[in-house]
Formats: sequence, structure tokens, C-alpha cells
Amino acid sequence: MFYVVGIPSKDHPLLIRKILKSLWFVISYTEKARRYRLKSFGRPANEHKYTKNESEQITVVDFFRDTWNYRLCYTHLPVVELYDPDDKNQSYFLPMELVNVDEGQPNLQPLTSEQHAKATNKTVVHPDECYRMIRRVTDERRFKQDPYLEKFGLTVDVDEMLMLPARILPPPKIIYKSSHGAQGDVIERVQIGKWWLNNRFDKTCEIRTWAVVLVSEREPDNRQIRLTRDFAQRISQAMSKYDIRFNSSPIEKFDAAVPQTILARMNELKMQEYEVIIYILDQVDDEIYHLIKYFGNIKIGMVTQCIRFDQLMSNSDPREMDMYIQNLVEKFNARLRGVNQLVSLMPALISPLARSNIFMFFGIDCTHITCSHVRPSIVAVVGSKDSTNTQYAARVLQQFPQKGKIAFAIINDLHKYVVELIRVFSNHNSCLPNKLVFYQVGLDDGSFEKMLDNELRAIQRACQGTVLDTDIVSLNGFEFYLNSDATIQGTSRPMLYKVLYDEIGFTLDDIQQLTYYLCHIDVRCTKAIYVPAPVHCATLHVSHHLELHYKSQMSKDMNEINHAMLKYCIQFNLSSIEKFEAGVPQTILVHMNELKM
Repeated sequence: MFYVVGIPSKDHPLLIRKILKSLWFVISYTEKARRYRLKSFGRPANEHKYTKNESEQITVVDFFRDTWNYRLCYTHLPVVELYDPDDKNQSYFLPMELVNVDEGQPNLQPLTSEQHAKATNKTVVHPDECYRMIRRVTDERRFKQDPYLEKFGLTVDVDEMLMLPARILPPPKIIYKSSHGAQGDVIERVQIGKWWLNNRFDKTCEIRTWAVVLVSEREPDNRQIRLTRDFAQRISQAMSKYDIRFNSSPIEKFDAAVPQTILARMNELKMQEYEVIIYILDQVDDEIYHLIKYFGNIKIGMVTQCIRFDQLMSNSDPREMDMYIQNLVEKFNARLRGVNQLVSLMPALISPLARSNIFMFFGIDCTHITCSHVRPSIVAVVGSKDSTNTQYAARVLQQFPQKGKIAFAIINDLHKYVVELIRVFSNHNSCLPNKLVFYQVGLDDGSFEKMLDNELRAIQRACQGTVLDTDIVSLNGFEFYLNSDATIQGTSRPMLYKVLYDEIGFTLDDIQQLTYYLCHIDVRCTKAIYVPAPVHCATLHVSHHLELHYKSQMSKDMNEINHAMLKYCIQFNLSSIEKFEAGVPQTILVHMNELKM
């Protein structure tokens, strides 16, 4: 039996067909090794009829009893319409209980939070164990006796791993507001990629009206209500330490985990001008979490924070609860358009001329593109909005390859999105940037020249409305590895940075130090991350909208949300795109790849 919360029963067959359409199926009542695709569903097995002897009608139940001596157990379930891809005109209507999903197929659905955590734990390997694994491979492969390597004149030194010289970059200064009543700034020291959160945020806001909503599959009991109210009281007290002020007590609501109920409640609170909704999710799956984010971020425009009830239970001790809230407070302040900490980039720029410039940072990421008109690629282009480089504007779009062609990761109409993001920067700062720094991830080496020929032209077009002559584009840039984050578990993997084009004139030290500093600006944690903040922001947008695109296939409501999201993200007034006359900003393009081990 299939049961989907919040989707009308009449839409269940369509929903299931959307999920199962790409899978292979086998039948269990015959030894023939044939695989089929699913086309549709028919009537129940006790109603659907076959034609026997060209004229006689017989139900599926009677046919399998008489012909195969098999008594069906679930006669009320619909038959499954299957087809062989080699002969799509021929359909086979078979009982559902005799149709199995073939083993060993990839699952195209996004991983749940629990599955993602398990997969991550499987990949965690301590450096010592990683070294032993490499040594085992070299011992078992016997590279020195390999006849194929010898034929090609190749040798592998297996006596010892390669030792490379490296240097430790000085960390940036992390600046907060003093929490001791003084108006001055406090500098937190970075130790092995981490620092403590002991002071007030740089910029916060007052929350006038807010709500706490417990979402559960069942009626909440007294224990759940008591813990929810205790959390609501503690969160306002704990966040005041960081200068986030709640000027009222929250309204408390308890709702069923049903999409229509969640949407109606959010609309109600929006109409009553509530600014923030904190959702406590009790024994609900990831679908409800994503639904809340869809409604809040896209459809309605409401600041939401989701918390798992089991996490509240495991942190019910007052001291543990304060630590748990501290882990939430950074993301919470960022959602309210606050600024957590300041990281001055000026010390990273050795050249005195560079320190007087106005920098704007871009991050670009996209999915791995396949030749498919069914599943598009998702591209995110983000640009910094202010000098703190903690706030970013984003443009997200879908890209389909041309029919019959395999597309590469070149962004269509990039100049339009760059123009729009520069305009956001200008409106926010009352000035235009004169230095643009682009970080892009996900390209293979063979795409560099095409990327320079297309995207660099687009960037130049956005800045001055002219086309760049490819004769001045040089592939002779420099590259470096940077291991910027403090790995909590497992082995660190440095990122490879390739400077593809530079008209700013950065020195190698400049771009290395600047990139390292940008890894300390993430608003979600008090530690350095593995990529610069602009790219991390772009990757988060791609991940979120990939999830949105997949879920949008599940119901008409999700399709409506997806359409609204895409309209919001790529809506431009093309007639208003003008040239910027305040001087042509200079550009640097940096590509990134993870070091493979």
C-alpha cells in the first residue's frame, strides 16, 4: 500500500509513477530474465480483465489461478502496466504483488538527513589509516613488476610518499562587539581554524513579534508542551547575550504535520505581521522540513528556524540547552540580515594600491550537467552585497542542453546576472565596485578555454557593454593548493585553485591570503570552512534548489512553488540593463577543484 501525507488519493498513482518511472522492474512468476519499465496503473486485479481465446474475458485473479496455479493475496490493488523499452507499443498488465524492483539500481532521490549522516561517517578516515590504505595498495599492486607500466616507460616510487614543502598562512582577525558594556570591538584569536563566540554580534535587530509552532504527527502531550515552552523562554534569554532582542513573548501553536495546515498557519501569522516562526518538528520526516522552507523562503516570505524535538530532548539540561542555542544563534542572526563577525580583508592585500579599491566577490556553482531535457542543471551565481562580505544576493536558474548535445558548464546569459548583482551592490553601498573577484567550482580542465571564451566575455559585457578580444586571454595563470579548514574528523582534503585570468594584478601571496581570509566569513559556524564564502553560498543555493526541483515533481502544489521560485530568481527587466559609466571594474577568475585522494 502507498500512502502519502497531504496528497489527495486521486493523485497517488501520478505521484508513484513520477518516482518509479526511471526504475527497472522484474516479474517473479516466471524464470525469464527480462526487465521492464513502468508506464501506468490499471484497475484492481479482481476487476481488470484479459482477453482469452480472442473473445473470452477473464479477470487477472482467475487467470493466474487457472494458468499459473497462483492465488493472488491482494486482489484489490491495481495492476501495473509495464513495457519493454525495445517495444514501447506492447504493454503488460500484471498484478502488483508479482512485480519487483530490480536490485542494484541507483537511487535518484536525494538522501535523507539520516542517510547523509551515515554516508558521511563511512567516508571518515583518519590520516594514519589513510596512509596505511595507500601503503596496502602499493604493496598489493606491485608497481615495480607491472609489465604494462614498463612498456610505457612509467615508474612509480613506492618506497615513500611524496613530501611537499608548505607554509602556514597567518589567520585573519575575527572582530565582534564587546559584551562587557564597552562600545569597542573585541578580536577573537583563531586557533587551528576555530575561535570562540564570547561576545556580541556586529549587527543585530529587535524582534517585535514571533511564534513557536510545534509540528507533530500526533496530539502533543504535557511533556512536549512543557519542553516547548521552556525552550521558548530560554532561547530569548540566551540570544540576548549576543544582542538579539525579543521584545515580546511568543505566541504558541500546535499543528498537525499536514502541508495544508502548515501553509494556512504560516499565512495566518504573516497576515498578523509576525516576523519570525520557530518550528519544533516532532517525529516528522524531511519532507515536512523542506515544505516549511519552501513556504517560508519562496511562497510567503517568512523567516523560519526549524528545530528537531529529539534534539531538544537530548539537550534538556540547562547548560546543554545554552550550548545548543549558541549553535543556532549564528544562522538565526544571518536569516534576520544581521552581521555576526567582521573579517577585514585589507591585511591580506600586500599592495597599497589594492587596499584603496572597492572589491565585490562572486561565487558560481552548478550541478554536473547531463544530456537530459527532463532533469535540468541548476546554476547559482551569488555576489557580495557589502564590505563585510557576509551578505550575498543570489540568482538561480535552470539550464537544459540543446537537443542531441552534451552541454558543458557554461552559464547562459551570465552578463545579465552579473549586471543585476552589481546593481544590488551599488544600491546597498551607494557606489560601484572597481574590482571583481570570481570563484567558480565544478569545471574540468578541458572546459577552461571554453569558460574563458564565454563567461569572461559575458563578465566584460556586463561591465562595459563590449566584447573582449580572445587574443588577450592567457591560460598561463598560476595555481595553488589551500587547506583552509580544521577537519573535525577524518582527513583534510586541500582545494586546488587555478587563477585563469587576472587583470587586477594580484601577487601570488595576495590571492592566497585573500582566499584564506574568505574561508573565515561563513555565518553558520565559528570555524574556517573548506572553500571561500562566496562559493559556499553558491553551493548551498544549488543544493537547496536541486531539492526543490525534485520535490516539485511530487505534487501540483510543489510545481506552483517551483514556478514561483524560478520566476523570482531569474526575473529581470531586460530593457533596463545599461552600461556602467563609473569606470570599468577589473576582474580575476579563480577556478577550484577538490584534491582527489
